[in-house]
Amino acid sequence: MDINDLVKGCLAGNQQHFDTLYDTYSKRLYHICMRYSGDEDEAKDILQDGFIKVFVQLKTFDMAKGTFDGWIKRIFVNTSIDYFRKKSHNINSVSLENVSDHLMHEDENDEPVYDLTTDQIMDMVRELPTGYRLVFNLYVVEEMSHKQIATMLGISENTSKTQLFKAKKALQRKITEHMMDCQINSKRAI
Repeated sequence: MDINDLVKGCLAGNQQHFDTLYDTYSKRLYHICMRYSGDEDEAKDILQDGFIKVFVQLKTFDMAKGTFDGWIKRIFVNTSIDYFRKKSHNINSVSLENVSDHLMHEDENDEPVYDLTTDQIMDMVRELPTGYRLVFNLYVVEEMSHKQIATMLGISENTSKTQLFKAKKALQRKITEHMMDCQINSKRAI
């Protein structure tokens, strides 16, 4: 079924079209929710809230202004951000007690490691503190500028840049730990 027909059917109140829309997009959108949440129950809540917003706002979708995929994805990114605002997470002051100073220094001799699966990398991203995870996802995945992120999250551009830097350093540490674990396990197997 063509997306125009699907949207028209939903706007006409056709339950089968609603179900098809949900079935078509829910898995992909759930992954977006997980990327921002890091918790399955929270992601399910965000997914439900997002679909409610989609069905309520469907009449505002305009094909002339962009694709349906882009429109629905933006709703879910915004819903994910709104979820954390409602939970009163203060993303301006992410606690650094869990990230020691020695993890923040740069080692220019480090080589990038690329033998991780997408799921492993996304699991590492989900483990990041909330502020780091939000800025990382918005900057890297959604390709937003620091100015856009600052406006969306109500933080300064410098805070956005700092959160991204710290997120990348934390991910580097997690990747290094993973690689060291792999090396130890492969030596044990010999």
